[in-house]
Amino acid sequence: MGWIEENMKSTHIRKILSQAISLGMVISSALIIWKGLICIIGSESPVVVVLSGSMKPGFKRVHEQRDSKEADILTKGSISLISS
Repeated sequence: MGWIEENMKSTHIRKILSQAISLGMVISSALIIWKGLICIIGSESPVVVVLSGSMKPGFKRVHEQRDSKEADILTKGSISLISS
């Protein structure tokens, strides 16, 4: 029984080491791609994510009627009749 337990323990260690190496390869690949983009584009941050509200559309998609409490949802191709 001692040989089987030792063999199972070494197999478990190999599996953990294999997963750690795979994780390291994924992380190093991402860093290589990131640094490659920095070199190709010539920018310190080649990918920028906008988190502020500056990218919101300039109009609302809901058109409210002034004389009633109804609201119409505008879609592509909708004709908005605005009376002043």
